[in-house]
Amino acid sequence: MRETLNKALRRARSVFEPSYHAAWPLRDGDIAKPALNPQRRCPLFEKLSAELRITIYRAVLTDPHRFLHICRNREWPKRRAWERKQRKVAHLWCMDMDSPFPTWQHACYGERYEQNPGSLPRFVSRCITKTDDKLLSLLLTCRIVYSEALPILYRDNTFHFRGAPGLLAFQSSISTVQWHAVHHIHLSTLYDRAAMFYLQDEVWPPENPLNWEECGRLLCELPSLESLKLDITAQIDARNLDSLLMAALNPLKSANAKVFEVELNVKPSPAVWDRLREANFVTTFRERPENVEAYGTGISLSL
Repeated sequence: MRETLNKALRRARSVFEPSYHAAWPLRDGDIAKPALNPQRRCPLFEKLSAELRITIYRAVLTDPHRFLHICRNREWPKRRAWERKQRKVAHLWCMDMDSPFPTWQHACYGERYEQNPGSLPRFVSRCITKTDDKLLSLLLTCRIVYSEALPILYRDNTFHFRGAPGLLAFQSSISTVQWHAVHHIHLSTLYDRAAMFYLQDEVWPPENPLNWEECGRLLCELPSLESLKLDITAQIDARNLDSLLMAALNPLKSANAKVFEVELNVKPSPAVWDRLREANFVTTFRERPENVEAYGTGISLSL
């Protein structure tokens, strides 16, 4: 009986599945799109020109002066599937652009050390990001708004990721067409000696080397990147510095962007530059202080 009901439910759901791709506004002519009601009685389309509507969409959906942080929400493995109501990936606007710390340590994430009398300091993790700024509500107003506004969302925002975990989670949550429509990316990470050996997904940093390789591959496949910027803090270890920098930089060398910058806290040796001679990025050097008050030293964040 249960199997019969499940089959009936699947058939009922299939009736309502759209015959068009969710990313059709990004590939006009290449992907099937739905019929569009001209909405002639709607003041937005009756009285406002397309140029003015685009200005409105850009004001609502983008901010040229702030990162759009993409957050990977923590998973709760002990909770049953239907109890996990939070999204795996969410977003929040950066509120700490003037911070001197590495971008992954911005105050936006709400993480901190908490000292309670009579006990050891306790790290307070970021709460679940519920994405309640209504960023997507405008897109879902109607199909015309969706078709006009969706390209702006991906083209005009700078998407910021905390290392490979955030980028991989975001890329897996959208279609390839949407991923290829991203124009601006900023990625912040810490790469230490352990990152060359650890194969874990539960905490970050350090980077999982396999995830970092996949992150580099995905960045290299983006066809429309206007800007790609990374700030990488390398754990300085004279015995392994060259190997560590090669592990961090080699997956990125084939990516293409009109502006491609990698900020490091240490200068690579001539031997590293010789092996990266065909890299497409330019490097800058900056020693950022660590946000010890919020993160202590050597902190790893639960994912």
